Amino acid sequence: MHTAILGMKIIAQKYPNTLLVLVGPANYDVRLYLQNLIEEHQLENFVVIKEKEPFKNVINIMKSSQLNIIPHISNEQTESAMPHKFFQILLSGKPLLVSDCAPMKRIVEEKGIGTYFEAENPKSFADKVVNIQKEYQIALEKAKKGNEEALKGKLNWEFTSKELIALYDRLSN
Repeated sequence: MHTAILGMKIIAQKYPNTLLVLVGPANYDVRLYLQNLIEEHQLENFVVIKEKEPFKNVINIMKSSQLNIIPHISNEQTESAMPHKFFQILLSGKPLLVSDCAPMKRIVEEKGIGTYFEAENPKSFADKVVNIQKEYQIALEKAKKGNEEALKGKLNWEFTSKELIALYDRLSN
């Protein structure tokens, strides 16, 4: 999240009506760190931290956003796993921006369903957000494609579960 917050300093210069809404930071220490970062960089008018939301509200928040982001840092976990929110964002039908952690970057590139930025690089984040804003129709087309992949394509659980079962079958033989 720190990358997105610091990126807002750059974005706000170009788009002063932009608002980054962070939903549900994990714990008190993380929230305090993020709030201090916002205050230190005088971004109180550009970044809002919301409390954790009930799951039923999250999809509505995603659908009402112009852009949904996953600004993961690169570490062992993010380089080897996909977050559930990736697929939730695809189902929202709204544009997706992710950091270049390997699993997310691979799927975004292969399927043409979103955009990625260099993890932990606020300038890269800001540049991608500005580019998405400039070419918003293209971002919406990618979002539509992502939605279709998540509903009916190879990113749908009905499809991926079959591949997973086949893998387990091969391993057990």
